[in-house]
Amino acid sequence: MSETKRVLFSQSALSILSQARFDPKADRWYDMFSGGYWWSDEGLGKVLEVHAHESRNDPSCPVLTAFRFVVAYRASLARVAPNAQYREPWEQLLNECPNWPGFRPERAEPSLARELEAEWRRIRRSCIQLEREHRRKKQMRKAKVSWWRSVVNVITGPFANRRQKDPR
Repeated sequence: MSETKRVLFSQSALSILSQARFDPKADRWYDMFSGGYWWSDEGLGKVLEVHAHESRNDPSCPVLTAFRFVVAYRASLARVAPNAQYREPWEQLLNECPNWPGFRPERAEPSLARELEAEWRRIRRSCIQLEREHRRKKQMRKAKVSWWRSVVNVITGPFANRRQKDPR
């Protein structure tokens, strides 16, 4: 039986997150990969900048994964359905950085659940629209190639037929 890899923040990431301070004017963003919000005053952006070389070269970068787990866990709290799968980095932050702005009650309150669902529906619609656009463009490219083949056949048709009939 294989052992599950633990997802935790590094000491350098914890050092940055411990310095984060609440800003009532912080910007809020929706992360479609974790299904939750994160705020500009939480220091997560700075952590990702510091570890950008890791996350750019490895989509399973531990810091990026820990970040997404924390955001996903907080979103599950807002939905009043805590998902234990994402809890470990949340607990690590709670122990190491108890004053982290991301622990503020209003950032996990149930009233956010409706907004989170609306964000997800918006993202889903956008993805479906992009897929439809991609298919439409693909069909247009096929039609254009088919049209050019028709043009080439019209132009070369008489010559192509003549060559085929010429026994020389």
